[in-house]
Amino acid sequence: MDHGAFSNENAFLFGSAVLSMCGKDFFIYVRKGLMRIIKRLIFVVIAAFLTMSLLFAGCSGNAARSDAASAESSDEILTIVWQGEGTIISISEIMDLNAVEREAVTIDSDNKESIRQVKGVLLEELLEKYLAISLSDIYSIRFTAGDGYAIEVPPEIVREREVILTYEMDGEQLEEKKKPLRAVIPDERSIYWVHNLIEIELIEGHDIKEITGIVFIDSLVKVLETQDYDYYGSSDRAVLTADLLMEFREEQEQDFIIMLSSDGLEKNEEKEIFKNGYLKITGDGVPAFLDPELPNGMWVKNIFALFYGQTAYVSAFQSMSMFENVEAEGKSGVHLENIVKEAGLAESENYILRALDGYTVEISSEDMGRGLIYIDEGQQLNVYFEDLEGSYSIKDLLSIENKK
Repeated sequence: MDHGAFSNENAFLFGSAVLSMCGKDFFIYVRKGLMRIIKRLIFVVIAAFLTMSLLFAGCSGNAARSDAASAESSDEILTIVWQGEGTIISISEIMDLNAVEREAVTIDSDNKESIRQVKGVLLEELLEKYLAISLSDIYSIRFTAGDGYAIEVPPEIVREREVILTYEMDGEQLEEKKKPLRAVIPDERSIYWVHNLIEIELIEGHDIKEITGIVFIDSLVKVLETQDYDYYGSSDRAVLTADLLMEFREEQEQDFIIMLSSDGLEKNEEKEIFKNGYLKITGDGVPAFLDPELPNGMWVKNIFALFYGQTAYVSAFQSMSMFENVEAEGKSGVHLENIVKEAGLAESENYILRALDGYTVEISSEDMGRGLIYIDEGQQLNVYFEDLEGSYSIKDLLSIENKK
């Protein structure tokens, strides 16, 4: 027999011998040992579970505290600029003010009206609480959004309408991209309903000068350098707005431009913003102020006039759709006096009319009423005076000025 081997039979005999020697006490001993082992295992499992729970709770607590701290540190704010000073107000503070609910009508670029249910805070109340002023103390306001979109609200709207800083619309919180606030001016164009509102500048006034001259964009662009401009897939032509302003009366200094569209939209723009853009002169909606670096909502189409200093840059092309067309001597156009009045040219006993080639004529205020302005088949802007000699008619009309 191999003494190194331990067969199953020998194992059985050995086990029987042990059992016969130990008897009942052996089983009691084994059972107690197993119980101690089981208890230790249970303790280990419970301890591990508690440890993991505490760790998870700690992490969750830290995360919650971190989120709260993050929310607190990045609490959305609104800045109100008044007399060069910025007042920062948290959105949570704004939402603690008295809320108003309104059924507000908005008007889109096609003059279609939509009704929205809005909830928010009146700007008037905000100004009274934080700045101790009223909307009646200011001239106009300028809204700025987080994406750079900015627009100035004209004084007549500021005087006549409520301005609501809205945080709910149609019973729902604002969409994430439109938070923290949306400016709402009931019964006004949607361009003034600025979402993602982060700043409101209160403007005390503008130094509006008397208009003493009109320059016709239609003729002026003929002497400016033009360039290709891709407009939604259409290859159009445009000029730099800086060139437009500098070509005529370049000595004028003013920090804003007023743009007036043929549909009545009036928009003020900072001069530095305007000078970095383009004036599109061919294709749809011309003349149109565009800048690929600006949000599209800041673009202005169908411009009738640009007001800068004492000069009104006027589009005769847009005038043709604004005023009644008349016929005279086979020519179809609009009365010159309508354009002069709409552009706000100051009254004068006499006016100097200048052609693109430098030719000038002097016309009395009485005879200005005889003028017919028209665009011929060659896209040339001309003026004809009924019952006056032919020498008073001008081709490629460039400007009209008060005679000093």
